[in-house]
Amino acid sequence: MRQQWYPIHDPELGTCTIIAPRTGHMMVSAHDYRHAPMRAALRVMLGTSNRTKGNSQFRRAHILDSTAGIDGAAAGTDAAWIKRAATLSLRLLPLSAAITLMHIVFPRAGGARVSTDEAVRRTAAAFGTRSRQDCLLVSLCRHAYLRRLGIPSKILLGAQVPTEKMHAWVQVGDHPVLECPDVLVHYQACVAYF
Repeated sequence: MRQQWYPIHDPELGTCTIIAPRTGHMMVSAHDYRHAPMRAALRVMLGTSNRTKGNSQFRRAHILDSTAGIDGAAAGTDAAWIKRAATLSLRLLPLSAAITLMHIVFPRAGGARVSTDEAVRRTAAAFGTRSRQDCLLVSLCRHAYLRRLGIPSKILLGAQVPTEKMHAWVQVGDHPVLECPDVLVHYQACVAYF
């Protein structure tokens, strides 16, 4: 699993918001961590080895939301096991370890894969079309399920600056999966798990 983190700098407030990749906790600081010396110190402190893109906003040109013709039977038998494993791993492990465990237990399917639209339909049938207060659990489930279907995806954690609200969602490429655009417009991605 690869991690990528993006500090959000709010020049109006003079704060920098960061979500720790290892634990998923949000930190707000007066230091601007986008500069090289601070970025290196933060990398050591947070336990991540990937690059920082600075004040990055993911493009959201199109929301993948193919929910037409959802069939509950199409969700497959993996959904219940994925949800149980995700719930347990999030309760017992730091976030990055929970995601790594899910990658090991539910490896990405090789060979022939279903289309992205079909995968989104199956994911909607298995885990619902919208996440609410359980966005992290639902995102981890959707990510693992899409991997089982052979679709590469990533989990994103975003912060709503200047509040302390956070949201998690799944993207296929640059496209959020089964998320409301009216909700996502308020969040800026801080951490990506590939």
